[in-house]
Amino acid sequence: MSNIQQRKVAELYPHPKNQSIYGDEDIKELAQSIEEQGLNKALLIRPDGRIISGHRRWKAVKLLGWETVNVIEQEFTDDAEELKTLLISNEYRAKTNEQKCREGLLWEHIEQAESRKLMGLKGKGKGPSRNRIAKKVGLQSGPTYNKARIVVSAIDKAQESSEFAKADALKKVLNEKSISAAFEMVTANKVPGETEHTQTQWIQHFPVL
Repeated sequence: MSNIQQRKVAELYPHPKNQSIYGDEDIKELAQSIEEQGLNKALLIRPDGRIISGHRRWKAVKLLGWETVNVIEQEFTDDAEELKTLLISNEYRAKTNEQKCREGLLWEHIEQAESRKLMGLKGKGKGPSRNRIAKKVGLQSGPTYNKARIVVSAIDKAQESSEFAKADALKKVLNEKSISAAFEMVTANKVPGETEHTQTQWIQHFPVL
């Protein structure tokens, strides 16, 4: 890892998985804090400008009109190491149930890829323990995490089908009420906008390493 240096804000770009996990967030309060107190922590980036840690700070300084920002450049041995660093850098932030679940999905894929690499398999590697993944991302248990996975898959499917009211309703219950309540909406077909009862096996959308 190199020392802190300055890079043009316009040269940097977000990691695609950061958006898919954490979505759009309000950074006005953070921008105000940076304007008053300065930026206390450098962004972690790849040499090509891809941000690994510091997406909210980057958006905040863009909003403030900064031309340059402090960064630390780091090379990664593979995609798994890069994605693990992204997840670990967000370990202590406040998260919604949806964000925790999406982190879990990425951890599953990372660990499966590492298992394939370790075992020298061309096929599917050994799947990670759902209980362990649940604990890693701050959910209660494997069964609770499984319910969240089904809800998140339903949200993704609704968005892909342009059923945005349905997706928003599921998100609201998942994040503001409980995972169990959102799961019941999916399995009992009580989501607003659903016109008929079907027994659908929701397709999981795993990120590609």
